[in-house]
Amino acid sequence: MPTTVKTSGKKNIRSLAKEMSEAKILAWMNLKDDAQYKQAIAVLEYLMLNTPDSPDNPESNLIEFLSIAVEKYEKAHGYRIDDSSVTAIDVLKHLMEEHGLTQSDLPEIGNQAKVSEILRGVRKLNTRQIKGLTERFNISADLLLK
Repeated sequence: MPTTVKTSGKKNIRSLAKEMSEAKILAWMNLKDDAQYKQAIAVLEYLMLNTPDSPDNPESNLIEFLSIAVEKYEKAHGYRIDDSSVTAIDVLKHLMEEHGLTQSDLPEIGNQAKVSEILRGVRKLNTRQIKGLTERFNISADLLLK
């Protein structure tokens, strides 16, 4: 993939995403520089926002390959997401939104009233609740200890 393709406009990202094939992605698995990395991020974001989230999505392989390439590049170059401002409440709200859950859908925490208190910051998650949530959502307890 040429590194001269501009990714500033949505039209350019769209055309870049449409040009991509699995062969190009496989060749792109070793991102060589920040320009390719930025292109990969732009295309990945475009695909994730503009293609259906279903197992029969024809772009799912491209999304997977790009994700692997980006992750590999980030590890090799010491990229790290600054999650210091993310709170346990933020994580819990995100999990609820991602999985389409209501306050009543979290028996790991307790009844709806307890979930509400936690989301409002009145109450903190206890060890039992954190253990239940980490097992249910397969996440690190560190995310809920903040």
